[in-house]
Amino acid sequence: MGNPVHRSPGSVSKSLASWLFFSVFLFMTSVLAAGGLPMLVPGHDDPAESSINVLEHAEFLRDPSGRLGVDQVTALAEAGTAFAPLESDHLRKGFSSDVFWLNFSLTRNDPETERLFLVAWPPFIDRIDLFTEVNGAYRRVQQAGDHVPVGERAMPVPETVFPVVVGPDPVSYLLRVETRSVVSLSLELKNEERLVGEGVARWIRHGVFLGMSLTAMLLAVLAAIWLRQSVFVIAAAYLFCFFGFQFLVNGNDQLFLYPDRPWLSDRLLGAFTCAAAGLMAWFVTSYLESETHFPRLTKVLQGLAVVTGVGVVISLFGGYHLIAPGVLALIFLILVAMLGLFVGMIPQARVRALAMLVMFLPAMAAAFFQILHSTGWLGSSLQACQLWDMAALAQMPFAAVAILIRVSEAQQGLARAAGYRLLVENQVDLVVKVDPDGRFQFVSRSYCETFGKSAEELIGSKFAPLVHEEDVEATLKAFRATLAPPFVSYVEQRAWTVKGWRWLGWSDTAVLDDAGRPEAVIGVGRDVTDRVKAENALSRSRRQLEMALDVARIGCYSIDTKSGTITADERCVTLLGHDPDNFSLDWPAWKALLHPDDRERVIHLTEARILAQGEAMEMEYRIRHRDGGWRWWLDRVTSANAVDEKHRMLGLVQDITERKRALQQLEFLVRHDELTGLFNRRGIAQIARHQLAQAHRAGLPCCFAIADLDRFKRVNDTWGHEVGDRVLKHVAECLRTAIRSGDWVGRWGGEEFLLVLPQTPLEEAREALERVRQAVADAVLEVDGAELAMTISIGVAAAGPVDLAPDSVIVRADASLYAAKQGGRNQVVADYPARLAGSTVPAD
Repeated sequence: MGNPVHRSPGSVSKSLASWLFFSVFLFMTSVLAAGGLPMLVPGHDDPAESSINVLEHAEFLRDPSGRLGVDQVTALAEAGTAFAPLESDHLRKGFSSDVFWLNFSLTRNDPETERLFLVAWPPFIDRIDLFTEVNGAYRRVQQAGDHVPVGERAMPVPETVFPVVVGPDPVSYLLRVETRSVVSLSLELKNEERLVGEGVARWIRHGVFLGMSLTAMLLAVLAAIWLRQSVFVIAAAYLFCFFGFQFLVNGNDQLFLYPDRPWLSDRLLGAFTCAAAGLMAWFVTSYLESETHFPRLTKVLQGLAVVTGVGVVISLFGGYHLIAPGVLALIFLILVAMLGLFVGMIPQARVRALAMLVMFLPAMAAAFFQILHSTGWLGSSLQACQLWDMAALAQMPFAAVAILIRVSEAQQGLARAAGYRLLVENQVDLVVKVDPDGRFQFVSRSYCETFGKSAEELIGSKFAPLVHEEDVEATLKAFRATLAPPFVSYVEQRAWTVKGWRWLGWSDTAVLDDAGRPEAVIGVGRDVTDRVKAENALSRSRRQLEMALDVARIGCYSIDTKSGTITADERCVTLLGHDPDNFSLDWPAWKALLHPDDRERVIHLTEARILAQGEAMEMEYRIRHRDGGWRWWLDRVTSANAVDEKHRMLGLVQDITERKRALQQLEFLVRHDELTGLFNRRGIAQIARHQLAQAHRAGLPCCFAIADLDRFKRVNDTWGHEVGDRVLKHVAECLRTAIRSGDWVGRWGGEEFLLVLPQTPLEEAREALERVRQAVADAVLEVDGAELAMTISIGVAAAGPVDLAPDSVIVRADASLYAAKQGGRNQVVADYPARLAGSTVPAD
């Protein structure tokens, strides 16, 4: 069925254009990072003469309320106790929404005066006012800062620059610094050449950064339009916000966009800061497709990105200065989480992870510098700002390369998709692609031919109407299962095709987007009608076989002739009354259950013929049931007939206990009378012949006697045949118990009984029969509360040497019975003359 389809990561593009693009950007970044352009400015190599740190000897005064005027500050300065010396060469107070006053003086040792420039860094301080001493009093001479319109600044430049004239006479200055977010101020005195040179280098850096940013954004936008992948849209948005942040943080926005509304700079700066941080986190997770490998860390980054969206809204309403510490802490968390994700994704997607790591190292460095500056740990000198510019600039070529990597991967994916489409179009199997709602996005030619529809008819429609109504629920259930892990399923369904209802087997696999969510399902179907029919026929045959085995009470087992092990199925165990889960019928258990009379024979046959010779055979034996009784088993063993099973024999055991009982009953009925349980005519005649033959061989006497119930007809006429049958059974039981242990008795017919007295002389026989007669006469049968007494008449004859068959002896016994009847009944007559054998017995 396969694994869920992901977009496969490719390798870095080896095209000449990609490497040329990368080389140009790397060269420009290296030149600018090395400070090559600033070195072209005359005097740059002698900073001691062209740049002086004014704050080395300055003093400061904090004005938390911001209500002190210049006169009050002047008075405090004259008092000599309000101002305090700086602890370092710059004003560093971290997060502080305050007003500060700086007190310093400027002079030069040269007798000539020179026009110099006071340059304050960073350029995004809200407002700076410069006051100088004139006629013993201080007055404001110049102003600058983000919240001062460009037309009212000392110079119409984004930096805070104050032109001053410095001569041999010292001039005192007061500098009022107002900010709502960060105070980390450096103040340098520069000559015109140095100021111009650094400005040119700075504008060149910004121009190169602008070109690189636009190029990278253009690549991302074109890739998003061409490939329609969300990761490129996020990349373009991030690059735009990062560029906007750099553009705003350097103050360039105030010169071109809103010179008369400088307050808007703070709002946009905060909004771009938060948006860039959030898009940076979201871009990283989308680019790396990390949700599959690191779902928790990915969710953390995406959650932090969502939080930055709140910061964007707050900043647009003018509250960035309130959340600036939290935003910096949030950016720090995002940077740490990103770094951990880069390292963790290297084994899973090495090229992408390394591309992201190299791309964001400069951005991380720039953010780190910004955090150090905002917390007061890093001064805002021109050199620090140059480091921020270099870090931002270095990110752009790697961003472009990262985008090219994804474009190259997408190109390879499209090439593979084109090859797959060609393969699918010529595929015999049915191939479709549907969206999560079940609507066709693609159908193969074979699918259209199978259903007799065109692709135009099918695209956009749902697949369910083509499915048999009895299979719709199972089909939809399998489809929904494909949209959840493990994103695969298999289902067999009936569908109406040009050949009528056919069984189709579908292997469905989900296509996952960059976030690991199913965006489509690819189904590969095959006509399995013949297999389903064969399986159904086989299933019916199997069910019939199972039913036959159950009805016939047949179990199956196998014997490994090499190891002597027996493996029995559940039916074998069930036939013995045991639970298959709690009982195992193996070789030792089987031997222990055999009947003692059968054990030696059966084990010998099994070991000598089946295990030793692999001979097929059949045997019957008894085996113990769980209830303690014995069951007859018919055991048939044959060879497995498989090439790889030459040491294996197959056996069938059938419980034939009922059949055995039926045979025994049949054998009993063949020789016994069903009513009385005595031998019937055939049975007693066979015994008579056998006993007569034994008597002749041994030279011993043998007598035969016939007993007949007296007046039995009256019983039937008076009481009915049911009572007559009871009388016959009653007399038969009396005869069975009254005869000697070696004598035999059987029903000869009607109410007559034949008795065989082997090894008995005639006189002894007569005496024995007299006791029998008396026993019958003494036994009384109760019928409906009345006592019914019966008697019998008996005729007996002894076999002579010439009597080779019982018939002649029985004839003489019958004649004796006649004599007993004639003599008044209820008596024994011995050896009456044979000439009367044909006479008729008087009617009862």
